[in-house]
Amino acid sequence: SNSIIRVRSVCLLPLLASAAALSLAAQIPPIPSVKRESITGTVYNSVTGEPVRRALVRVMTGAQLFAFSGSDGRFQIEGVPEGMVAISAEHPGFLNPQMTGRSSGRDTMFHVTSGSNDFRIPLEPTARVSGTVLNADGEPVENVSVQVVIDQIIDGRRVHQHRAGGSTDENGTYWIEDLEPGKAYVNTEGRPLSDHEIYPPRYFPDAEDASTAQPIQLSAGQETRADFT
Repeated sequence: SNSIIRVRSVCLLPLLASAAALSLAAQIPPIPSVKRESITGTVYNSVTGEPVRRALVRVMTGAQLFAFSGSDGRFQIEGVPEGMVAISAEHPGFLNPQMTGRSSGRDTMFHVTSGSNDFRIPLEPTARVSGTVLNADGEPVENVSVQVVIDQIIDGRRVHQHRAGGSTDENGTYWIEDLEPGKAYVNTEGRPLSDHEIYPPRYFPDAEDASTAQPIQLSAGQETRADFT
């Protein structure tokens, strides 16, 4: 009889474990499902207010949610979770939100609700520098490297950091695009003429080194002129 009692006790263990699991499951509230909505909006030029067509709009969630704006700058994205979400837009000729720390044009937080979800996404246009490089006789100088640099403080010291560059063509003309607005310096690099002669480097407007150079103001969507002799 003792052996029969032991067998019955063992058989009851799975039943007791199942009952305990069911009791525990009953105490844990179910995870609410996330409501998802359709959002619409307009991507626009923050300087001119004009719509930006064919801009890539992303909703920064776990899923890949994106769309391209139409000719009127309008876009629509389905399945966006309710709550605060980050929405970014990018387009050539405008500041890339992944490459700059500027607030305008970066990922922006929007509140998605069960009501109206129509948002305006600003994009800040980049700046451009152009000019000519002439010699003392007023003739164009070809293949001169031109650089755009900005001031940065590194280890307590002010240093110039390269941002972009270009070279002059056969007409001595250069242009440098897709620049971040703000103060910058423009300089030419030295170019050899022969074994004994070079065009020395110059800083705009007419300085021999960075310490006496004057910065220029790069404005969003604008072209700034910087000529050299």
